[in-house]
Amino acid sequence: MRREIEKGGRTMMASMRIHVSPKVIEWVVQNSDFNGLSEEWQLEVARWLDYGDQPTMIQIKELSRLLYVPFGYFFLDLPPVEDCALFELRTVVRRINKKPSRNLIETVQDMALRQSEVRDKRAELDYPVCRFVGAGVANLESADDAALKVFKLLGIDDDWYGVKDCHQRFDILQEKLANMDVLVAMRSSVVANADRKLDLKEFRGFVLLDEYLPVIFINGNDSWKKRLFVLVHETVHVWLGTAELFDGSDRLDQKFRNPGGEQRAYAITKAMLAK
Repeated sequence: MRREIEKGGRTMMASMRIHVSPKVIEWVVQNSDFNGLSEEWQLEVARWLDYGDQPTMIQIKELSRLLYVPFGYFFLDLPPVEDCALFELRTVVRRINKKPSRNLIETVQDMALRQSEVRDKRAELDYPVCRFVGAGVANLESADDAALKVFKLLGIDDDWYGVKDCHQRFDILQEKLANMDVLVAMRSSVVANADRKLDLKEFRGFVLLDEYLPVIFINGNDSWKKRLFVLVHETVHVWLGTAELFDGSDRLDQKFRNPGGEQRAYAITKAMLAK
C-alpha cells in the first residue's frame, strides 16, 4: 500500500512498517474475536507471527477498529494486564466459560474508572462511606424479614407493592439507591458506540463494590420486567456485600457458582418483588 497521508504538514507513507511485539500480537489473537475476521486478515496476522513480518500503521489502526482492541496496546513491550476479577464472579456455572468480550471488558472498565474518580474525590474530602454496602452481611433472618430490612434502609414503604408498572418500580428503586450513594447505570451498548450492542447472553448486569460509590450496571437490552429483576437482585448483592457478574435468569433451577449465596440473594429478591 503506497498511498500517502498528509499529517502535520508533512507526508507520511502508509506503507511504513511498525514493530509490534509478537507477544502482544498473540495476546490480541487470544483476547478478541479474532476468528470473526476475514480469512485474508487472519492470514496476514499469521504472517506477522510466523515469518516476522511487521504491520503498517494503517493495518494496526484497522485491526484495532475491527477487534475493538485499544490502539495503544499494539505499542506495548509486553501484553496488557486487564483486571479480570469480576469475570470470575459469574452467577451461573457453565460447561464452557468463554472469555469476556471486548464489549463487556470496556463496559466494566468504563464504570470502574467512573467509580475510582468519585471514590478518590470523596476520600480526599473525608466523605462518609456508603452504609448500604454490606449492611446485611451478617443477617440470618428469613428472606421476607431481610427484604423488609432492605426496604427500611432505602426508605421504601408499602406503596412499593402497589406499583405494578416495572419501569416505574425501577425508577423508584434507582432514586432510593442514589440517595444512599449507590450509582445505578444502564446502557444497551458500549459507551459512545451505539453499534456495539451489549449481549444479554453474556451478561445482564454487574456489581462493582466500593465503600464510597458501589456501582450497579444494568444491560439496557432487557425488557423492563427483567431489568427490574436484575436491579433488585444486584441491590441485594450490594446489601450482602458481594460483587457479581449477573449472567443468569430469574429461575432457581440454575447451577450457581456460589449456591448458598445465590439462593439467599434470590430468595430476598423474590420477597422484594412479591405481591
